[in-house]
Amino acid sequence: MNWDDLRIFLAIADQGSLAGAARQLRVNHSTVFRRLNAIEDDLKVRLFERLPRGYVLTAAGEEMTVAARRVEADVADIERQIVGREVQLRGSLRVTTTEALAEAYLTRCVVEFCERYPEIAVELVVGYQVYDLSKREADVAIRPGLRPPDHLIARKLARLRWAVYAARAYTNRFGAPGSVAQLKDHRFVAFSDQVVEGLSFGWARDLARDGEVVFSSNNLLVP
Repeated sequence: MNWDDLRIFLAIADQGSLAGAARQLRVNHSTVFRRLNAIEDDLKVRLFERLPRGYVLTAAGEEMTVAARRVEADVADIERQIVGREVQLRGSLRVTTTEALAEAYLTRCVVEFCERYPEIAVELVVGYQVYDLSKREADVAIRPGLRPPDHLIARKLARLRWAVYAARAYTNRFGAPGSVAQLKDHRFVAFSDQVVEGLSFGWARDLARDGEVVFSSNNLLVP
């Protein structure tokens, strides 16, 4: 069994479906289907139960998952040790960030970066999905946060400040709150739970709970 087979097996185990594994690995659905059948034929054991709700690990599949995770960790360690040792910087660089940071800052920085390092192709992945850098799903993550995981190398780039704002037309109609306590009588345009959980807007969520949320979005640029 080779590492590519283990990658396909783990992707199916993680995603619970052939389609999800194909998207994760960026291959065709038929490729995943064919490789899984070949793996099970070679091992002469069924690794997944094909159920209406998806692919569920069998007892043999559970045992194989433990061993495959160890191999996955070893491969990731080798990549981390080797990547970056070449003197000339070239290749691809996958950067993930939020839509707000991409539009306000990153796109301008990418232009300068590409001029300085013409042999590097930058792929900017925008959104709130969290990518696993230890598995090389992305090389660099630029995101708001208070404490990154211990296994990552992090650098603080800036401090973000947030406040509550109101349009003049709104205050003319509903009045302006004179204190935090009076916010409970006002209407809010807020971030959805998907954004709140990812970006630690606990204070904004608490204020919006006291008042009336009339519009919410998972995109920071929309509100």
